[in-house]
Formats: sequence, structure tokens, C-alpha cells
Amino acid sequence: MSIKSSKENIWWLFIDADEFPHGPSNKTLKQHLKSLPSIYRVVGSRFVNHYPNKNKFYPGSNPINTYPKALIDEIFYCDNCHTKHQLLRYDKNMPNIFTGPGYHIFASKSCPLPEPAQSIYTHHFQYREINATSKRLKKIITEKRTQKMLEKWRKDPRKLKTKDNYGSVFRPREDKHQWEIRWEKIRETYKMHESLPHWNALVPKEDAFFAGWQ
Repeated sequence: MSIKSSKENIWWLFIDADEFPHGPSNKTLKQHLKSLPSIYRVVGSRFVNHYPNKNKFYPGSNPINTYPKALIDEIFYCDNCHTKHQLLRYDKNMPNIFTGPGYHIFASKSCPLPEPAQSIYTHHFQYREINATSKRLKKIITEKRTQKMLEKWRKDPRKLKTKDNYGSVFRPREDKHQWEIRWEKIRETYKMHESLPHWNALVPKEDAFFAGWQ
């Protein structure tokens, strides 16, 4: 699609259905990208993981109003403390950038690629009704989706020249993948909101705006 386009530069945003990104300083992603120097082809994201409470979520409503309590994800894949690299720019006359499993990592013949120090924020609403969430996690583990994603990544010769950190994707502990840890701790996770801070207390005041999703 990018190759067929007449445009010299195209930004791609890679997100899952439960992810809501926005820029810093009350900017939308579009506004933030326009403010960046052209040297940046990759923009990393700090993840704000939201936790459920007893309130019922209604489809079409803003989930941040229903589940405002959160924690900053502490699994990082670069020195700028980015959990994902979801914004990648295609340039016609530059080597391609390939996104890795879950959009956490990337690879390119141009690596190392500079990243702006100012992160975007992605609000992550991964927990729904407890039984539905438990079944989903168990299915992911049983089907070995993570291992399949990593194997596909490793076998692609174009993607091998990465930051050598693809082995740690989805594996915060040596003996466990993150999906397994989430599933094992799901009961206690649904009680965490009682002691968690509001998400806007976790970021600088100038970034505490859910820009573009009001």
C-alpha cells in the first residue's frame, strides 16, 4: 500500500482494539507528529494500563471514564522507557521499518533509528468482564500464540537485524510469559483498583489530557 502511494512519507499507527493513544501536552497524534523534526521515523509509547472496577462498561462510551485507575507499564523495549513502538514512518527512499510481535520492537537496515525523547501515551484497557477475560487469556496460552509470533519473526531474514531483544518480548520473567502471569493473577487483578491512583496522577500535568478521545 505504501509503495503504491504517491506520497513520499506515510505514518503508520499499529494498535489493538483495546488501545487508545494520544500525544503529549494535550496534542492528538496528528498534532504531535506535525511538531516533530523529519529525522524521526519511529515514535515510542508509554503504556498506561487501566484496571477494572465494579462499574459496567457500555459499548460506545469512553472507557477512561469507567476505569480511570491505572499503573504505568514497566516493561520497556528501549532506553526511552517505551513499551511499544506503534508509530512508524514509511519513506520512499529509505530502508523499510518492520514491526515486531505486538508492535513492541522494530527492525530496519537503518537501525539504530533515533526516537524523540517525548513519548506518546497509550491507554490500555485489557480487562473486561472477569470470566470473558479469563477465557481469552487461557485460549492465548493454550494456542501458544506468543511462541508462534516470535518464531515467525525470527525466521524472517529481513527482521533479524533488530535490537537483539525480540527474545524478551512478552516474557517479563524467564519462566513465564506475560499472558501466563496475567491469567494466574486475574482474581487479585480485579481487586487492584481499590488501591491504585487515578491515571492523571501518573503522568506530568501537561500530559494529563486524553486528547482526541473526549
